[in-house]
Amino acid sequence: MSSILLGLFLISILSSLSSFAATPANEEEFEIRQLALDILERAYPNELFLSVKGNGLHAKIYKKLTHAQFFHVANSEKMPDCAPGGLAFVYLRRRQPEIYLCEFYQEITKVQKAQTLIHEATHLAGVDDECGATRSEIDAMLASGEGVSYQNKYVQKCEISILPSTER
Repeated sequence: MSSILLGLFLISILSSLSSFAATPANEEEFEIRQLALDILERAYPNELFLSVKGNGLHAKIYKKLTHAQFFHVANSEKMPDCAPGGLAFVYLRRRQPEIYLCEFYQEITKVQKAQTLIHEATHLAGVDDECGATRSEIDAMLASGEGVSYQNKYVQKCEISILPSTER
């Protein structure tokens, strides 16, 4: 009897883990990554992104995004970081930078996806609070000339201006 209960317990654990399974990203994600890197290069052309000496926040964001692995989350509505309407999340405890892409991420434009990747790479670069990551994302989009493609839920909550710095 106890072995049956143990077996049922293990099955329930394994099935809950499989509902959060992530699969490696497709070719499009590499194209989106390049777009996000291009936005960062246009936003901060005087920074040494590719140099080992580049230790500022923007250089760290660029490096983390360059090396990040992308994963699509299956059944993402069950993940607290994906629901409701969440786009992506990262785990800061991991050595290899990993960005997990929620199902809703697939429904937005390429520029919106690039903006989202900049936000998540900011977290990977050490900015753990959402207000700081959103400020970084908005600043990069404005400074690049690309413009803000969407406003996440933190723009209003954190009282972030989306006007270019010359108009603030």
